Amino acid sequence: MHSYFNKQHRTAVNIVMGSLLAFLIIVVVAACPRAGHADNSKPPVVDYAYRAVVAEVTDGDTLRCDIDLGFDMWRHDTSLRLLGVFAPETRTTDLAEKKKGLAVKEFVVAELARLAPDRKIIVLTHKDANDKYGRYLAEVWLGEENLNQAIRDFMTKAGIRPSGKGVKP
Repeated sequence: MHSYFNKQHRTAVNIVMGSLLAFLIIVVVAACPRAGHADNSKPPVVDYAYRAVVAEVTDGDTLRCDIDLGFDMWRHDTSLRLLGVFAPETRTTDLAEKKKGLAVKEFVVAELARLAPDRKIIVLTHKDANDKYGRYLAEVWLGEENLNQAIRDFMTKAGIRPSGKGVKP
């Protein structure tokens, strides 16, 4: 009987700690200024916070992840479009754009290796009803570093201009 209550207590503590982590992330993100949005009039509202594992870096502004929904439920192979990041395309016939896009992708891979070698991340999602590919808009956190902002900073320092739909000329 003693081990049953200990297991039940550990499960309750894990649920409380996970909920507290999600709440704290939402509070921190809500308090931070949001740079790089196409529409700076009003920042999007965070829908949910999740733990996730990166399965693939598709390009400089898209990840494919397995997302932990809680209660031993996972959403696998989910495409996440990084909110406010407009990296050049990697799948294009324009060789100059492709080179820049691959540089951004390599930066993302390197940041994951440096800050999240186990590829575990925190994802704050924003559903974009207009995304033609059905992707979720996401802010990605690697520990205390916001990956979205790190990519924007890298692109600025490297002289890579944002490109794509939603970028104001």
